[in-house]
Amino acid sequence: MSKHQINRRGQKHILIGVSWNKPQIVTETLFALMVKKQPPVHISDVYLFTTSIGKQVAWSKLGGPEGQIAKFCREYGFPARSISFDPDHIITIKRGNQELNDIRTTDDNLLVRSQLVGFVKSLTEDPHTVLHCAMGGGRRTMSAYMMLAMILWGRPDDTLTNVLIPQEFHSNSDFFFPPKKSKPIALLDAKGQLVVAETGDAAIELAEIQVPRLRTLLGERSKTLRDIDKLIPALQITIETSEPASPELQVNLNQGAVWFDDERVNLHAFRLALFAYLAQTKASYCVRDDLQVCGSCRECFQSPDEIDRNRFADTFGLVTSQKSKASGQAEEKAAEYRKGRGLDQERLRSEFTKINNTVSPLSTSLRITSDKRKGQTVYGLALDKNDIRIVPPANEK
Repeated sequence: MSKHQINRRGQKHILIGVSWNKPQIVTETLFALMVKKQPPVHISDVYLFTTSIGKQVAWSKLGGPEGQIAKFCREYGFPARSISFDPDHIITIKRGNQELNDIRTTDDNLLVRSQLVGFVKSLTEDPHTVLHCAMGGGRRTMSAYMMLAMILWGRPDDTLTNVLIPQEFHSNSDFFFPPKKSKPIALLDAKGQLVVAETGDAAIELAEIQVPRLRTLLGERSKTLRDIDKLIPALQITIETSEPASPELQVNLNQGAVWFDDERVNLHAFRLALFAYLAQTKASYCVRDDLQVCGSCRECFQSPDEIDRNRFADTFGLVTSQKSKASGQAEEKAAEYRKGRGLDQERLRSEFTKINNTVSPLSTSLRITSDKRKGQTVYGLALDKNDIRIVPPANEK
């Protein structure tokens, strides 16, 4: 087997951290991922992004057979050297060939941005890797640029995390992870007083930070615009000129419910069935498959006389089976609708108006609109067919 431990899905999980003089972020995050998380995440490689001073501290604390990473593996029964970490895994910020001792100036921060974001990008180019990017541990701008790297290059399985640990343990430079058997440890409390606590009291939590992933918006420019100073403005133009995502109308016939942009459309049974019927007509019975969007097309609109009575009765039955226990009455009404009773033009026009009064506050795009065709008034939803999703009954899936 190679030095990378490959999991069953053919992926290697890589931890990337940032550090200045507190490399504990690495072992604390390893503990949270490999021991506490269920199911555990088996990290194969650790990379640390830091300064020249941070590199010396990190290797002296973490590296080698007596370093804290090796001790962590022994403590929790992971194979020796199962986590790859050597001096080449500690990435230092450089100006030319000179490593930076600290990050103090605007130019220093720009170097961090370019090199950290570029390093994360290079790792995401391997489809067999999953990245776990840890924010805490370095200068604040290092954490900010770690987040920027995830926004620009993060893939669906990559994660951005921040390890949470009680402050008194975080302040102790000798605490790296809780051992299996709790041990006494000297700590400074909130008042700066020396106290003795137990390592078992170190409640380590891993907070996952959700960020938008813009990788797919970059397209081919990710290959041609390697300078991040050019890439970010180009991405901003793409965002500003993109069409905003349309809210979705969901007709769930299993639940007998209609939702719009995560908000339930509250209509009583008959109006809900009528609204769902019109949504079905547009989404599932389109007569112009050659049109990618509806635009000004109204060919699916129907007059009251053209309504498919059987389909409406079926829809009404599904709605009422979820909304009412009076199934007998519902079945009687459905039978009447199959005969066309209760679906006269006058009633339907009145119901369309009442539906519009309910849905208009949610969005005017939900309104039932009318048009003229061959001397008749026809009705349908103004919403585009692509913005409607019909969840069919379970027995139709």
